[in-house]
Parts: sequence; C-alpha cells; structure tokens
Amino acid sequence: MSEEKKRRNRELSTRQTKYVEARLEGQSKTDAAITAGYSAKNAGQSAYQVEKAIAGRVREAMDEVGLDLRTLLERKLVPLLDATETKFFPWRKVTKHKTEQIIDEREVAALGTQIQALDMAFRLRGDYAPKQIYTEPDVSDEVTVINFGEFPRYNRD
Repeated sequence: MSEEKKRRNRELSTRQTKYVEARLEGQSKTDAAITAGYSAKNAGQSAYQVEKAIAGRVREAMDEVGLDLRTLLERKLVPLLDATETKFFPWRKVTKHKTEQIIDEREVAALGTQIQALDMAFRLRGDYAPKQIYTEPDVSDEVTVINFGEFPRYNRD
C-alpha cells in the first residue's frame, strides 16, 4: 500500500471529524452523530460505528506526536497522584483599637485530583471488577415443602 493510501486511511472523514468535535464540546454520542450528519433514526448505531472506526487512529495519532502510553503515564498520570492545591482561609482579628482582615493560605493535598488519577490508573490496568456479572440462576427440579404445623386461626366471634 502506498504512503498516500496509508495517510488517507488514517485521516478521518468529514463526518467523523464533526462527530469528534461535537463529542469534545460535550454532546452525547447520539447528539454528536446527528450533528455530524448521520441519520437521527440510527444515530446511536452510527456513533458506535464511528468510535469503533476511529479508535485505532487516535492511538496512532497520539503516538506520532509523542504521547505513547509510557510517556502519558510517567509525565501526566504519576504526577497527579501527588497533586496539591492552595487553600485560602480569610479571618478577622479584632483588637481594642482596630479590626484586621487576614488571609491565611495552606498547601493541601488535592484529593479530588488524586482520586481521579487513581481511578484512571485502575481503569487502564483493568483492575476493576466487570460492571455486570452474568450468573446462571440456581434452578433445580426439586421442590422443598416445609410444614410448620397448624397455624392458629383468628376467631371473629
């Protein structure tokens, strides 16, 4: 296959590009497919097919610009595990002669960022249990009858 054909195969079609842009703007998969020009009747299926078609291309494009998996993990994900943020605490100091406004600041762990980074790391590794566990119902041909004896009856008289 010639280099020109390979390049064309890697490039996204106009509708695929519009789909990706709509998703980056926060649209749902179905809405993005409609925005990109796919039929509203089968927009969900079209979105699935577009994402399936472009999945490998995204990885290739990221590798080409130096965003391979090792680089992403070392330079982006690992630093997030130690993320910090600065919190500001305003308070007043009142004395006999004057009132002062003081702003105290402290460096604290950015727990939200750290949790999201851990979540991403666990997802990438596949460490979470599957979302759905399919089990066979426990059905047997036996029927067990339990006799509790006579139940007292309420007499309305």
